[in-house]
Amino acid sequence: MDSYKAKREVIESFLDDLKRLLSSSEFDIDRDFRITRSCPTEKNGQTLVALDFNKEDVVEELKKLTISNYYQSLPDDKNPTMPDFHVFYIFVSEREIYVKVRIQYVNNVLCVSFHFPMYSHGKMPYNNL
Repeated sequence: MDSYKAKREVIESFLDDLKRLLSSSEFDIDRDFRITRSCPTEKNGQTLVALDFNKEDVVEELKKLTISNYYQSLPDDKNPTMPDFHVFYIFVSEREIYVKVRIQYVNNVLCVSFHFPMYSHGKMPYNNL
């Protein structure tokens, strides 16, 4: 399915919801957060090892996301009934990281990508720098 640029208000609302969820006293990282490690090339796992990161570190980086980090949104091609993924680019230890994340099942965060980018990206649509 094709990527698209979500409206600024949609991404700002998503980021507010994500930060509120990740910072909630009810949030249980083992129950409510999943980062996939089973992609074909194991990019996420390799990146976490290279950065010496664990799940808690990834959650802390997700809490720092801003509208200027947003790149695009993508429907779930495996399950179109699920919420769309949102893609961000951030810098960690002076290295660019590709992040693809969504909130699902009301209080569950799925991060399918947290790895060094495979391709260069174009202009960030809401980066005012």
